[in-house]
Amino acid sequence: SSEDSQAARDTTELLEKLSCYDQKVIQMAKANYFKHLLQRLSTGPDDVKMIMVKMLAEMESTEYRPQ
Repeated sequence: SSEDSQAARDTTELLEKLSCYDQKVIQMAKANYFKHLLQRLSTGPDDVKMIMVKMLAEMESTEYRPQ
């Protein structure tokens, strides 16, 4: 329906806006939405890459399971 399409567009726009914050990118990854994390890992500055890698290692070491 058109309402579903609009909701999807609104959600995508919101995620794009939130993606400028590292902590929000981490929260997205923890919710199994990895688009912005992967962007940071491939094109981000080294300090940001390290933050993202540490977060991934933490998720792996604690056997993180989304709720």
